[in-house]
Amino acid sequence: MKYKCPICTDSQWPLKQVGSSFHILEEQCVIGAGSRLQKCHGCSSTDRDRLVFVYLRDYLRVFSAECGIKTILHVAPEHCIAQWFLEQKDISYMPIDSKEHGYEYQDYIMEMNVLDLDIQSNSVDLVICNHVLQDIEEDSKALGEINRVLKPGGKAILQVPISNSADHIIEDPTVKDYSGREAMFGQRFHCRIYNESGFIHRVSAVGFDVETISISDQYSDCSLNPLEKLFVANKHHD
Repeated sequence: MKYKCPICTDSQWPLKQVGSSFHILEEQCVIGAGSRLQKCHGCSSTDRDRLVFVYLRDYLRVFSAECGIKTILHVAPEHCIAQWFLEQKDISYMPIDSKEHGYEYQDYIMEMNVLDLDIQSNSVDLVICNHVLQDIEEDSKALGEINRVLKPGGKAILQVPISNSADHIIEDPTVKDYSGREAMFGQRFHCRIYNESGFIHRVSAVGFDVETISISDQYSDCSLNPLEKLFVANKHHD
């Protein structure tokens, strides 16, 4: 396998293990989750991080001087991607996290909850929220906040693990303990497993137009998941 990381250019192969294996993830054919050899040796990016990065770089062209995207909100930022934004002088970059899970957080990350964003309405060009919404009990409220802060015509990249077999969103708000969530949703912090149509409906319900974009096959040397789509939510123009 030929591999070159689009984020750090490292080419060590095979990649390192990332994720955890739970029966429910296999049973529900969950895309973008589970144990897999997908962590880059150089920057620790995963397949889903690299997918978001190539979309940012090649489709939105956020690292180009001529790009019109100048204000970016990044929820629970991946360090490998955040480093690129921190070096951009012409971008107002807001990396935030609720810091509720007890991980080690980089100093540049501001403590802020996506359920209650201390950000002016209609002020952000782009929101990146990569595999976060499945951890949030009130995901519709979070989506509403993302919609509120985006400028008309702004975009949000909203990635979540997607079941390739479920015909509805699998969730139960009464399951709150770690062992129960691991068994039902495949991770101790997860609150649900989305299916594609259910996720699109939930995002659309707060006022977004949702695009599904498949580009993984265009990056054969980046070790992307060929089944993972991008979900890009567009805020209506006034």
